[in-house]
Amino acid sequence: MVLFEEDIKEILTTPRNVNIRSWRDEYIAMDIFVNGGDVSSQLERIKNYENEAQESLRKNIARSTKDTVSYITKPLSKVFTATGSSIEVTARKSTQDNFKDYINMLPTGMSISKWMQTYWLEAYLTDPNGIILVEANSDGDSYPTYKNINIVHDYIIEWNKIQYLVLDVGFRTIDDSDYNVFRVIDDEFDALYYIKNDELVAYEGVGEPHAVVNTLGEVPAVVVSDIVDSKTSGRKSFLHPISEMLTEYMRDSSVHSIYKFLHGYPIFWHIASKCPTCNGEGKVLNEKYVEGGTEPRKKTCPTCKGKRLKVTKDVSDGVQLAAPTNQNSPILSGNQIAGYIQPDLDTWKMQKQEMKEMERSMHFATWGTHVEDEKSNTATGRYIDAEPVNDVLRNVSDTVEKKESDILRFIAKWSFNDISKVVSTYGKRFMIETPDVLWEKYVLAKQNKAPISGLDYLYKQFLRGEYYGDNEMLEQKMKEFFLEPFPHYSIDDIVSSAHPEQIQRKLLFSDWMNQEIDLSKSYDLLQEEFNQYVSINEKITEVPSDGQGGGDNQ
Repeated sequence: MVLFEEDIKEILTTPRNVNIRSWRDEYIAMDIFVNGGDVSSQLERIKNYENEAQESLRKNIARSTKDTVSYITKPLSKVFTATGSSIEVTARKSTQDNFKDYINMLPTGMSISKWMQTYWLEAYLTDPNGIILVEANSDGDSYPTYKNINIVHDYIIEWNKIQYLVLDVGFRTIDDSDYNVFRVIDDEFDALYYIKNDELVAYEGVGEPHAVVNTLGEVPAVVVSDIVDSKTSGRKSFLHPISEMLTEYMRDSSVHSIYKFLHGYPIFWHIASKCPTCNGEGKVLNEKYVEGGTEPRKKTCPTCKGKRLKVTKDVSDGVQLAAPTNQNSPILSGNQIAGYIQPDLDTWKMQKQEMKEMERSMHFATWGTHVEDEKSNTATGRYIDAEPVNDVLRNVSDTVEKKESDILRFIAKWSFNDISKVVSTYGKRFMIETPDVLWEKYVLAKQNKAPISGLDYLYKQFLRGEYYGDNEMLEQKMKEFFLEPFPHYSIDDIVSSAHPEQIQRKLLFSDWMNQEIDLSKSYDLLQEEFNQYVSINEKITEVPSDGQGGGDNQ
């Protein structure tokens, strides 16, 4: 879209997108949920239950939900660490290499994937209607920038494409007056304007040219989220399904905090004793008293302030109890003359349990499953069903691919003339479960006599988890797995059913591996070397009576 001056004046005066203001309010709230900040702005007085002073105290000691949100959203990092990611570039080989080197170290000082994880992911949670704009420095090097909704004045989307974008760049002093300057980007120009006396005026300042030609022929920007809000045609946060629960959780957390603050301490009590200074009279002789003078005979006790009771205690103080006068006289024990009033722990526990249940509900609403309760202090929580988590991560991964592909397309169009196509693909092998959990699944499947194909799948999953991030070791362990005869079974397991030659190969495999085999060789070459080793050592080997001589590949 190309904007004319009358269009620009109208937009700067009254934005066409009427939802910008509500999107800013949403951003402020979501940013507090995720990053903390002015928690009090999101808390309202609980009507009929607290006055202004109580509300103020609760707001002052309330804390944000950022720790809870961090826990809930932690699996999202798996999108950026999954194996199998790639970037397809359609261009000459030299251009492909140069482009990939460029996006591995953008002018921002990080790779495009790291930029997406650092900037885009947080905006996906807090600022779904924010903008990712590709810009260029003075050398013509292009790079992505994040523009939060607070500085976005207006934009319109049609068919998932931004038609124009207007950014608020702040006030500038012009002829001793301050004017709000706006950056207007359409398909032809990237220009600066302000309104003066109800007229549109082009702005130009030091290091800020009025306009530059948009050589791309389109607005090089994308909206952060792709979760469509059918009511506003805007976008929703990834946390939108639990936004109301987060508000309630923050309020309940503030109530619990005020309970701890006001009622979380035991109250000391003791039987009152006379003030030792005035002997319980509340007054003492006045040293300034003179017969016939104006000073009274006695004055208020300076120790108890006239209260007649001992108001402070020293650690060396003792308590003297009167001796019983007869056998019916009561004998007081220590806990009858002093003690502590404990707070209402049932209320405390109920509040904690309620918040725990809300955390569980928010986690389920986000991922479609629960994490098992830990069975011991050393146990690792695991998902009851990992498939719903994988489904959510696949959707997020698809979103990252779309957004990153658009950003890379703009970068390629701006800085690399001969690239016709760029497609970013993220891996879908998310390591949701720990190696210990994967190993337990594999062992349980063996015990339940699962099919070989199922055992193969589970064992390979275990290897990927155990050697996650160490591709070289993973490749070697995969080769061992494929080379070993009957890898899921020990000699004991196969001795009664396998052919003697098969048992011999199983026994010889361990001997062969002990010869420091070079597992960096190809699988076919290793298989040939193992077959040669078996041929050279070919003989029917008796299986030891204790059944040892082979074992599972772990």
